[in-house]
Amino acid sequence: MQITSQGKFVKKILEGVIFSFSDDLTSFKISGSTNLVNSILKNSIKVANQTINLSEVEIIFLIQDFQNYDQTIKINVQEADFLQIHKPIKINKKIKSLQDQLRQYYQNGNLPIEQNFEFSFDFNTFIQDDGLQVSYKAYIIISDQTLTEIFQDSQIKFSNPTFVNTLTSFQF
Repeated sequence: MQITSQGKFVKKILEGVIFSFSDDLTSFKISGSTNLVNSILKNSIKVANQTINLSEVEIIFLIQDFQNYDQTIKINVQEADFLQIHKPIKINKKIKSLQDQLRQYYQNGNLPIEQNFEFSFDFNTFIQDDGLQVSYKAYIIISDQTLTEIFQDSQIKFSNPTFVNTLTSFQF
């Protein structure tokens, strides 16, 4: 089974079958007795979608039983009622918003990139109700409104959940 766009499978350990995921979690292979495979497909396959529009999440099934011709079926996740869809990430209402956390440390919520700074946000600012681990990426907006990801070797560093600017010389 493979997701061709806008989703990933949720990695899980399953017993009684041979089961493997691709590194990017967009496909998996399952083999074993027909009853166990059918039971797992019916009850245990979870998808983390990357879009609100579930019709954009496409899945391809390749069914092989080595007795009949192979079957390839392409559907969207809405048609696969046996799949469990994980809930999207949301803002934790019990925690201050990210902007409010920033305002708590910096006037008007503005980071002074011309000087050294450090800002850590509460790791529970965003939550996922199904218990999936939330991971973060940070971006900086360049003058033409282009988003550029902040990496560890950038002037401003991001390491979950902390931003650090160790400015030695500032260049525009």
